[in-house]
Amino acid sequence: MNTYKTILVSDDSSVGFARRTAVAMGESVAMTCTASGRLSIAITEACTNILQHAGTGEILISAWADSDDTHVVFFAIDKGPGMHNVAKCLQDGFSTGDSRGVGLGAIARLSNSFDVYSMPDKGCIIHAEFCNHISSLPKASAVNGINVAKPGEIACGDAWDFAQWATNILRLTMVDGLGHGDIAALSAEQIICNLNSVTSSLKNSLIHAHHCVNELRGGVAAIAEIDLAAGYLSFCGVGNLSGTVWEGNNKVRGLVSHNGTLGESVHTLREYTYPFSPQNILILHTDGLKSGWELSDYPGITMKSPSLIAAVLYRDFAHRQDDVGVLVYKPLDFC
Repeated sequence: MNTYKTILVSDDSSVGFARRTAVAMGESVAMTCTASGRLSIAITEACTNILQHAGTGEILISAWADSDDTHVVFFAIDKGPGMHNVAKCLQDGFSTGDSRGVGLGAIARLSNSFDVYSMPDKGCIIHAEFCNHISSLPKASAVNGINVAKPGEIACGDAWDFAQWATNILRLTMVDGLGHGDIAALSAEQIICNLNSVTSSLKNSLIHAHHCVNELRGGVAAIAEIDLAAGYLSFCGVGNLSGTVWEGNNKVRGLVSHNGTLGESVHTLREYTYPFSPQNILILHTDGLKSGWELSDYPGITMKSPSLIAAVLYRDFAHRQDDVGVLVYKPLDFC
């Protein structure tokens, strides 16, 4: 889910390229001309802001349609000077450069959903979502993340999935298909389908996927199941996937994943159970993201949406030589 196309913003030509790409992605999921026009203006403003204030940056774009509406989401990411006062920067007429100072405000007005995270001298991330109906308010989700393919590839071998098995039970899955490109993406899709076909235990789901991976490369996977009513987290993983639980900015624990590769060799498999409070945050990621990061380095980030948390980690810790997947659970009450 939520595989993002990435576009480097480094000169004026990349503004037009990003705009045309976003519009084409919207058309592929039946976005209306009116919504496409809003999206076009907003992404132009976002790219222009990157060039003017940071010099270079990146746009991530994803598009999909569901039973409710059409959705196009983009992140505008940079490592520039950031904003000292986000609220003031959103006011029309305020600019730290020589522009008219309407860029951020225009994006916020044109989008169905808008958020921003910025730190002085560390950069800025803008998140905006567009639907066919301007009055539509995208559903808030406690689970969200991003997958980005290795530079030069179109398909991403990292994938995540999320299901709600019962009223208070959430199951999050992170998969890394071996290699890169189309075959890795197909491997990840096959693993997720096999994992979802067994709902008894996390261990049995992984064993089933291990035996059912065929003809493709296989991969590694981790499943986390949160029982909100009982107050615990179950976790079972195979391969080099990472999981951490946070209480605000403080890391509570790391989650243990065993060596092995689904479809090749799985020698040891054990399901672990940990306490999980209503305020806890869970972050899963593939080895495309470096380790050693701390949420405490990002003041206020835990008050942001799961997708913005994932985007911040991607910006600052992606290897950039591999697919990368980041999945975040954060209670809706704290978004």
